[in-house]
Amino acid sequence: MIFIDNDNRTVVWLGFVTFILSTLFVWQGLDFTDMGFWLTGYQQFYSHPETIWAVTWLSSFIGHWIGLALGGSVLSYKFGYVIVVTTSAVITFLLLGSQLGRSRMLAAMVLLTVFFTRGFGGNWIGYNELTSLFYLIGVVLLFFGLIDNRKILVVLAGVVLGANLFIRLPNLVGIVLVCAVWLYAWSCRWSWRNILAWTFAFIGGFILGAALIWALILMHGHENIYLQSVKSILSEAESDSAPHAGGGLLKLLIRDHIRSFLEALIVLTLGGYFFNLIARKKTLVVYGLIIISVLLLTYISYGHGYWRTAFTGICYIVLLAVIFSKYREYKSLTLLAFMSVVVLFITPLGSTNGMSNAVFGMWLALPFTLIWLFGCSGTSLPFWFKTGDDRLDIKSKFSIDSSGYRILSKTIMITILLQSTIVAWRHTYLDSKNRFEMSTSIAHPLLIGTFTTTERAKVVTELIEAMAHFTKPDDEVLAYNGIPAVYFLTKTHPWLGISWPDFEGSGKIANLIRQKEQTGARLPCIVRATGSTYEKSWPKGAPPLATWWRQDEPRRVFDEFEKKHGYVVAWSNGFFEILIHPDASNHWEKGDATP
Repeated sequence: MIFIDNDNRTVVWLGFVTFILSTLFVWQGLDFTDMGFWLTGYQQFYSHPETIWAVTWLSSFIGHWIGLALGGSVLSYKFGYVIVVTTSAVITFLLLGSQLGRSRMLAAMVLLTVFFTRGFGGNWIGYNELTSLFYLIGVVLLFFGLIDNRKILVVLAGVVLGANLFIRLPNLVGIVLVCAVWLYAWSCRWSWRNILAWTFAFIGGFILGAALIWALILMHGHENIYLQSVKSILSEAESDSAPHAGGGLLKLLIRDHIRSFLEALIVLTLGGYFFNLIARKKTLVVYGLIIISVLLLTYISYGHGYWRTAFTGICYIVLLAVIFSKYREYKSLTLLAFMSVVVLFITPLGSTNGMSNAVFGMWLALPFTLIWLFGCSGTSLPFWFKTGDDRLDIKSKFSIDSSGYRILSKTIMITILLQSTIVAWRHTYLDSKNRFEMSTSIAHPLLIGTFTTTERAKVVTELIEAMAHFTKPDDEVLAYNGIPAVYFLTKTHPWLGISWPDFEGSGKIANLIRQKEQTGARLPCIVRATGSTYEKSWPKGAPPLATWWRQDEPRRVFDEFEKKHGYVVAWSNGFFEILIHPDASNHWEKGDATP
């Protein structure tokens, strides 16, 4: 990257490089599970709103309109992701730059954060990326509202964070950012009347934001499906065995944080001590040990799946150190560090992925931590940190100033860069780990610019061509065994109103089928996979069907339904099958049932 000293040009270059970097990874990979589920909901947001996961209603609303504006293909939703990530990077740089200086070093740390965060989920627009963006916008408004004494910005911060509740239900905890008001009020010695006024301004904005989105839901007539979705989530939280059981999520939260702090303390204490011992060795020896340490950290953390918690813990420790050491001298800097910690903590709440999802709350925390570690360690830097009207030299103001931590800071950054590079190359979300294999496109208007393996392209092409003989757009279809993308690609509608029935309990599936039978609904064309689409290698090797989260239970219900109504396999290519009822009028003539 070419860094330019001019502040505005640095922002432009950061946005440009982030956009290009993110765009490089959207062309490869075709997932039939998560991506299919979300894109089906976005596509059918208005025509069949019951297909969306209504508890993330605003995510689906935004996803629908961004995808529609960009063309409605798979690539359109992936470019929506690129736009959100680029916007987040620019906002992060501008906010941190207001306190740390819009330096080239800060731009590099933000870019490293982009690289670090992009490999954790899908690369289509989704609620995780939108959650990050809404938190960033809310923090920006709240931060400048407080330090500039502009109450209207605090109200708007509340509005954004209140709306964020409909991006993802657990974002309700975003209201705890009101603590930032109290921290700043305490540091500035506000009167109780002033504290209450600003508190109510924020909370009032939060309620207003939630009310505005609820009004939008009412305008769409989606209030019933939203309330049913919330009821379903709450019932899971009360259950002992459901994926989102409250007790299980709490245990996961506590366990992950204990592990996070332990790993971070080991890295910071042992790493600092070890590098302090070798700091005066010959340069070649030091660099050799750095390389060995980077490889060891990469193996321990990435190789064993712990790297997310280790770096999250380092962010916690460094930011808390900034808060407790600087709250008297630099109020705005402390406020920003505090808000970064809060967002890092609350972002993963309610997720079954635990602290793995903390990565979506790292937009402020990680670059702040990296640049502080690098600066406080005594490294000579070509910039100054800015706090308010002062220029702050980190080296003389932070308590840690040793050769060991100077080397450790470099080691941590190199490790993050190495791990991010590995993840960026190997992660295509349930597609091949070898990017050289994903060079085949599929001749389908919704798959323009999407490349996958030759084997996957072949079976998907055959399925799409075969379905044209049995269905037409807007027909009702029953697709299961992890293939909700079928609905998106064929523009058909889920017969049961659920595009991904694999995760529903067998009782619910049986009840939905019974209701359809009692209404005399036309029996649907059925599409199913014979191997697991949750494996990166499919269809190569035909891995067995998944059974985790008891997916075999609804599968048995579907088998009984097919036997009851005499369904027969009308077409198969070895990985996908199409089943029809014997009385169906749209089946192929005898002899045409094989590709």
